[in-house]
Amino acid sequence: MEGLGKSICMDEMIPEKNGLIDEGLRVLLLEDSEEDAELIRYALQAAIPRLEFKRVDSRDEFERELRDFSPDVILADYVVPGFGGRSALEIVRGCDPNVPFIFVSGALGEELAVELLRMGATDYILKDRMSRLPAAISRSLEKVREKRLLAVRTAELEERVRLALWRMDSWLAPLIVEESA
Repeated sequence: MEGLGKSICMDEMIPEKNGLIDEGLRVLLLEDSEEDAELIRYALQAAIPRLEFKRVDSRDEFERELRDFSPDVILADYVVPGFGGRSALEIVRGCDPNVPFIFVSGALGEELAVELLRMGATDYILKDRMSRLPAAISRSLEKVREKRLLAVRTAELEERVRLALWRMDSWLAPLIVEESA
């Protein structure tokens, strides 16, 4: 994603959380319909007590809120005049491949949905199945938490292996010198 720079990327897109949405959540929604945005907000408010919700409908607004609002989750309609969900997904994946990105769309064919998931979307929800959105967000946050935990454990294991190799090398070095003498 050349040309994007760090100006639109958040410093840390998802704060450390235990994966539960009952702690509050910052949701950025790319949606051109105010009515649909209100339906989405309504679906989330019952499940998320401390919901912070921002709706945008242009690329400039999206990039600004991505940087300034630092959302925990991004929801996007696939079709938004002038700037759609696919472009938003590309921008977000250029900044942070781990932030949950869920398409919320009126109609998304199976082939397109699979393509978007391969591009890095976390999930997709049809607008007529809005009751599934809180669970999809919760699953997405849990996946991110698991990825972070795996990354920490992998780094710890790599450090242990490096230390063990260093110790082994320092123990074997005198033996190798003695054999060559």
